[in-house]
Amino acid sequence: MTYLYRFLIKLILSIVLILRSFSLFTYSLYMQGGGYWVLPLIAVIFVVWTIVEGISLSKSKKWYKSVNDTDERTESHEHRAGYITFWINMIGTALMFVVYSYIDTNTLHPLNFIGIVSILNIIIFIALKTYYIHNN
Repeated sequence: MTYLYRFLIKLILSIVLILRSFSLFTYSLYMQGGGYWVLPLIAVIFVVWTIVEGISLSKSKKWYKSVNDTDERTESHEHRAGYITFWINMIGTALMFVVYSYIDTNTLHPLNFIGIVSILNIIIFIALKTYYIHNN
């Protein structure tokens, strides 16, 4: 895969994410509750990240070069961090189902809880990956 194809995939994903998140955001303005700003915020951050990557690629003129980001050691660290993050996600989702089945609470909407767990998974994955890379 070249940098151009990866950039185009990220661009298409960011457009779809922006369209979906802001349609959800405008719909949620009519409803009560908070936490619906998380997905548009992630979409804006992803678009800014894609634009910065496009600018850096055009400055370095690496559009048609092959992407070689990882080696075997980095892939093994990513697999290990992904495995730990997967089980944290499973435990968090199971706890969400247990809590919402036994306790009728209006403090946290299930969609917001899934968003929080997803953001925590991303943070945990990145933290574990950098920990394994810098300590091995």
